[in-house]
Amino acid sequence: MNSAQHPSADIGALSVEQFCHWAGIGRTKVYEEIDAGRLEAKKFGRRTIIPLEAAKRWLAALPPVRVCKSSERSNASLSIVANSNTRPSRSARG
Repeated sequence: MNSAQHPSADIGALSVEQFCHWAGIGRTKVYEEIDAGRLEAKKFGRRTIIPLEAAKRWLAALPPVRVCKSSERSNASLSIVANSNTRPSRSARG
């Protein structure tokens, strides 16, 4: 992979493309995070850059993964299946 995808530790800022690769999210989500004020970004002309420290703060502020017991996981998947079947079929809707 090239340096645009894996920025070195000594850089001060990431392009949106670099941040996408670094964080594993798409451009749309990056701009949503910027617009919501959760991710700090700077403008340099037309270019949007994200300071590396801001990227690290954004990552640290994300909520942790909720770990649940295997029995809870089974119940959760059952409720998802149950919810997907609550919509009437086309023939029942008329």
